[in-house]
Amino acid sequence: MTQIDPTDPFTRDLLRDLTATRRAQPNETDAEYAERFAAAATAFAALRPRDPAEQMLAAQIVSAQYAALDCLARAAEAGDPALADKHQRSYALMNRAMGNAIRLLEKQQKQPAESLPPPAFAPIPPPRRRPPEAKPAQVPLHREKAPPEKPKKDPSKMTDEEIEIAKDRLRATFAAALSDPQHPEHDELMSLQPEDFPEGVYPTLPGGTWESYRDRHA
Repeated sequence: MTQIDPTDPFTRDLLRDLTATRRAQPNETDAEYAERFAAAATAFAALRPRDPAEQMLAAQIVSAQYAALDCLARAAEAGDPALADKHQRSYALMNRAMGNAIRLLEKQQKQPAESLPPPAFAPIPPPRRRPPEAKPAQVPLHREKAPPEKPKKDPSKMTDEEIEIAKDRLRATFAAALSDPQHPEHDELMSLQPEDFPEGVYPTLPGGTWESYRDRHA
C-alpha cells in the first residue's frame, strides 16, 4: 500500500477535504474525527496515487463512494417512496461518477512512474498584502477664482443708519486689534494719534478710551 506523506501540504489538505465529504455523527468528538480521518486516508492510500494528479482522482473516487453509500442510507431511512426513489437515482449517479474516475486513474497508472511529466512550475506563494500607498495630491487643472469682493458702498449714498452701523464695525475692529498684542495691526494702531482715526470712529475699550489704554501700555 502506498505510504502517505503526512508532511506534504497538498496531500494533507486533500485528505482534510476528503474527510469532510463523509457525514459526521452528531456531536462528534476529537477521537471520532481522528477515526473518520484515518478511514478516509486508508481508502485513499489503497488506490496507490503516485502524484498530485492521481491523488485528486483517488479523492474523487473515495468521496463518490461516500456519497453513494449515503444516498443508499437515506433511501432506506425515507418513509416516502418518492423520496426513497430520488435517493436511489442519486446513488446511481454517484456510482457512475466513481466508475469514470476509476477508469481515469487506471489509465493514468498504466504509465511508468519515470515517464510522468514533471510539474510545469513550482508552487508560488500568493503575494503578501501591502498597505496602500498614499496617493499624491491631485493638482487642479484650473485655479479656482476667489469670489469677487463685495463693492464698497459710496458713503455719500448711505443712510444715517448704515453709516452708524459701519462706524460700529470699525470701532469693534479697532478695539479687537488694540486689545490683542499679537494682532498684526496692534502695533500700528498703538502708534496713531486721535486725529488719525476716521471721524466718529475713536475706539473705546473696556476700562477707558484708546488713548488711556495706549498710555498704560506704551
